[in-house]
Amino acid sequence: MRILLLTDLFPPEMTGGAGRVAALQTRALRELGHEVHVLTTSREATSSPDIQVDGISVHRLPVAYPMRWQSYLSLYNPIVSRRISHFFDTLSPDIVHAHNIHAYLTYHSLVQAHQRNWPVVLTAHDTMTMTYQKFDEFIDPSHYEIPDHFEYRVNPWDQLRRQRFRYFPLRNALIRRVVRHNVDALISPSHALLDVLAANRVQACRMIHLPNGIDPSEFSTTSEDRHQFRIDNDLVGRQIVLVAGRINQAKGGRQIVEALELIVNQVPGAVLLILAKPDGYAQTMLSIAESRGIRQYIRFAGWLSGEQLAAAFGAADVCVVPSVYFDNFPTVNLEAMAASTPVVATCFGGSREVVVDHETGFIVNPYATDSLADQVIRLLTDDALRTEMGSRSRQRILEDYDWLNQARKLVAIYQQI
Repeated sequence: MRILLLTDLFPPEMTGGAGRVAALQTRALRELGHEVHVLTTSREATSSPDIQVDGISVHRLPVAYPMRWQSYLSLYNPIVSRRISHFFDTLSPDIVHAHNIHAYLTYHSLVQAHQRNWPVVLTAHDTMTMTYQKFDEFIDPSHYEIPDHFEYRVNPWDQLRRQRFRYFPLRNALIRRVVRHNVDALISPSHALLDVLAANRVQACRMIHLPNGIDPSEFSTTSEDRHQFRIDNDLVGRQIVLVAGRINQAKGGRQIVEALELIVNQVPGAVLLILAKPDGYAQTMLSIAESRGIRQYIRFAGWLSGEQLAAAFGAADVCVVPSVYFDNFPTVNLEAMAASTPVVATCFGGSREVVVDHETGFIVNPYATDSLADQVIRLLTDDALRTEMGSRSRQRILEDYDWLNQARKLVAIYQQI
């Protein structure tokens, strides 16, 4: 099968979770014997348009514009549309699979593919089909329990208040129309996102739940690997609480620092290890920590990849995912669990579909920082529980989230449409 994948960002460009998922998916499809081509974008006009990434043909369109126009140009950009049309003329795929296209490749690319009678699949990695930013308006920060039900309907007035002059009243209606008439199957990695889409009337011909996969072998480490990571980062004898991925307010930066104060009171050997650089919002976290007298308990390891990333997850005693917005399907959960590290994860979004509460980790409301701290402390102080949960985590990844198994399910979806 010849597959064309569309995504705004793809390695070697700096990518978030969606770009990494798309890259792993292309590798898995190629491993299964399929021919995969990628159409993506670059902010640099001088970048080479055609490159090979892990044996995959990647074509990059130079696209850049002031992001204040995103609500308009993400729907239709005439310059980008012409470039996409020219590229489409060179290829005749059996299926077109789009990932995040709500910044540069535009939703009109789905229309262009549909007009050529190509089957179209869209994976929704977040709520950007109906929001302009991180979706958190359904959360009440003053309520510390874990709700059984959320009101996911997006409030246009709240969007207008936040976006002001960037707000485009027809944006969401136009996106719904494009999806309804041009997408044969919309895939969501979480049931929670399917609920959000339904609440906001985003509907394709087929609405399908298919979780992202991960290559477990990439996170298999030896005791020597883990010990060397601790030596290299001056962490020997410390108990590591790991935070990985983007660091910002929505990812729960304040909440984990507030919880850290409680954690180190009970476990003085604990340290918060952040896999990011100490810049941007990290400086705000450090200021909070300084005011609470716990600055010395925070370390930064920078952006890691490959064996170093696997060693970091393997060396950690617990991984924390404290997002305070709708975090659809954090890849960090899969990475930590593949490394046999238990996770304390947010109740907002799809984490509780992956992390089985009290079996492979704990689900918490991050705004309840005392509860967040309690569950981390419990894992740090109970070696048997931590080992048991870590083992169950790894087994769950092998059984339910293996990258090749998920890719086979994806191919079955392609064949159905």
